[in-house]
Amino acid sequence: IDVSDPAHPTQVAIYAGLSNSLRGGGIAVANGYAYVGHWSRIVILDITDPRRPGEVEQIYPYIGVVVKIMTMGHYAFGLGQFGELVVSDVSDPHHPLLLPGFDTYGEPTGLVAAPPLPGQEIPLAYVASGSRGLQVVSWADPTHPVRHAEYDLPGNAYGVAVAMTPD
Repeated sequence: IDVSDPAHPTQVAIYAGLSNSLRGGGIAVANGYAYVGHWSRIVILDITDPRRPGEVEQIYPYIGVVVKIMTMGHYAFGLGQFGELVVSDVSDPHHPLLLPGFDTYGEPTGLVAAPPLPGQEIPLAYVASGSRGLQVVSWADPTHPVRHAEYDLPGNAYGVAVAMTPD
C-alpha cells in the first residue's frame, strides 16, 4: 500500500505467496525487507521494489502461531502464542540464523524490543504477557536472552509501548 498521500492510499502490489487464511500477527519492515508472521513461520519478503515483492526465506521458530514481530538492528524478534520469544539474526535476510529462544510464560499480546534506554547499558525486550504481566528480557547477548525483570499487574497486560526520551 502506497501511503505517500495519506488521504488516498493506493494498492501497489499483492504478494500471492501467502494464503488468504493469514493467521498470525504482525509485519515488521526494515532495510527493504518485510518480516511477516504467517501461521507458525516468519516469511521474509524483499520489498526493495514495492511493485514486485518476492520471498527470500522463511524462519520456522517452532513457537506455535507467531503473534507479534518486530525488528531492531539486524535482529528480528518473534513472539509465539504460548509465550516463547525468539530472536533471529537477519543481517543477511537470505540466510537468517535462528537463535535460542526464551519462555516468557503467560499469553503474549505485545512486544517491543528497544536499544538501551537513556541511563541503561543493555538492550531490552518488553513483553505484555496477559495474566503474567510485563516481562522484561535482556538481549544484550542475543544468543542467550535472559529475564531482566517482571512486573505483576492487577489485571492482564494486553500491550506495551516504550517512550524514548532525550538525555
